[in-house]
Amino acid sequence: MLEFDGYQIDQLGWRGNVYDYDGNPVNLCDAFSTFINHMKNRHPDKRLIMNAVGQWGAQQIAGTGKMDFLYSEVWGNQAGSSLASGDGRFANIKNVIDENLSLNPALRSVLAAYMNYTTNGKNFNTPGIVMADAVMFALGGSHLELGGDHMLCREYFPYDGMKWHSQLEDWMTRYYDFLTAYENLLRDPWTERTNVKATCSDVTINTWEPVANQVTLLAREVNGRQVLHLLNFTQDNTATDVTDDYLLCWHDNQATRPWPKRFEALSIKLTGLSGMGKVRRIWVASPDYCGGAMQELTDYKYSSASGSITLTLPSLQFWTMIVIEPETATTKDNTYFAPTTNGESLVPDIPSSLASTTSSTRSWTLQLDEDVYQAHADIPSGTLTLFRDNDDGILVLPLKETDGFLYDLSGRPVVNSRLPRGILISKDKKVLR
Repeated sequence: MLEFDGYQIDQLGWRGNVYDYDGNPVNLCDAFSTFINHMKNRHPDKRLIMNAVGQWGAQQIAGTGKMDFLYSEVWGNQAGSSLASGDGRFANIKNVIDENLSLNPALRSVLAAYMNYTTNGKNFNTPGIVMADAVMFALGGSHLELGGDHMLCREYFPYDGMKWHSQLEDWMTRYYDFLTAYENLLRDPWTERTNVKATCSDVTINTWEPVANQVTLLAREVNGRQVLHLLNFTQDNTATDVTDDYLLCWHDNQATRPWPKRFEALSIKLTGLSGMGKVRRIWVASPDYCGGAMQELTDYKYSSASGSITLTLPSLQFWTMIVIEPETATTKDNTYFAPTTNGESLVPDIPSSLASTTSSTRSWTLQLDEDVYQAHADIPSGTLTLFRDNDDGILVLPLKETDGFLYDLSGRPVVNSRLPRGILISKDKKVLR
């Protein structure tokens, strides 16, 4: 037995009616569970997953209770001409994830979904890849798309006919950072809030499922928070038009999906939020904006009587997440909700003092080039002090929005950045850009 941590069991999907050597009908799906159970009994220390091709056999696979996660290879006519195929639409991604949850609520879904399938010898189309990931991540799934030194575009994983490029690498880095940072809000058990609606004068916002040239709202309650995802299915005005059917397909098989129109300062009214009680805080985050950092909204208006909120959304390109925190016994502290434990950083290497808004003073260790400093922020006095052992020189910086200290998501200072993204410590509060 080779020393792997575990094994992926594969299949070919539905094969029609099949028979054994003697001509007796065979139920392959029932054989899946038998095979899985024998493998686990023989090697109980090995992890197992099995590919549900087009969801065929998903019930039998999930029912064994032996899977580490539910692995679904989704298709939908990537190689065919019918872009309107139901399986190829973004709506089917939610169907797959919902079905997997119904089969085993304890497990999350990983989707093998091959992008730009009918294209060859070109760069992957960045907006097509990003839109697919935005939808899958917002829905609570993840995307099997990176294989060794290249991105997957075929079911034969070594095939590398499509090329990875630096623009796409930057987007993927931010998206996977975001998926990791907010995994509790994205992947913890949720309740759908289909009664929540959104309206906006600048763009039509519909509730799931997606509509071409509109923004789609997906609303959920997660750990007592209202988590609202806005997914942008519009087209940039300068882009070459594609059909509505194409916009609603996840696979971007021809690598022609256009960039969506980017919206700034959208005035949005949310309704259907009755029963929350007092709102403690509203914040937004997007992998497309501010490097994924939280940005607290302070200009919203909330009516508990009608369950409506009016707010200004800073930015929407592919995907923005709105989090509404009600006042509860567990949220009366002065820290942002985030997937942290014992005050640890939201993302590795971010000082916890920068990862959340807490008390008025904070101290941490800060790496600047080759030097390591002890840093102390005193927000009431508006100063950031840097000092080193055995060093008489102590640097005191003013904490102002005009010349404050700006950090990127790795906790590193950003100097003279034309488009700064990160966390700016300023007098009175931390400002997130």
